[in-house]
Amino acid sequence: MAEEWLVDGYNLLHARPSEKAAKSKKGREELLAELADFTAVQGRPMRVVLDGKGDPAELDIHRTTLLHVVYSQTVSADACIERLLYELKAQIHFTVVTNDRAIAQLARGSGAAVMGCGDFLDRLKESKKDRSDTLHRDKLRSHGFNRPFEDKLKDK
Repeated sequence: MAEEWLVDGYNLLHARPSEKAAKSKKGREELLAELADFTAVQGRPMRVVLDGKGDPAELDIHRTTLLHVVYSQTVSADACIERLLYELKAQIHFTVVTNDRAIAQLARGSGAAVMGCGDFLDRLKESKKDRSDTLHRDKLRSHGFNRPFEDKLKDK
């Protein structure tokens, strides 16, 4: 069975430390960019459900093969998440990211795993640090520093 993240978008956005950024378009775009990077590294698909009708241009900017941003349109994001859990229950094992108790209980009832927004943000931060460390190591290797500095000292 396929595994996929199902994220309560505004719930996660408001759980971020910068409350001011949570209310802005820029804050939403930054979060979606981080989620796109995260899914690319993890190789696991993610659906981010946001309330409202949304801007189709915004959806296309952040859409990748692994990240799908879904606006709930005329229903609430909670109702949209509930529908996805019900319709895809037999096909996909979801890990639902939310702090909403009702959604968490519903998700557990449908057999999905649940992760709180704080825990997920920690995982996101850890993934970002790992990516940064990997890029730094690759940069050093590209400049000819293939061994750690300590090993170079031992050779002399």
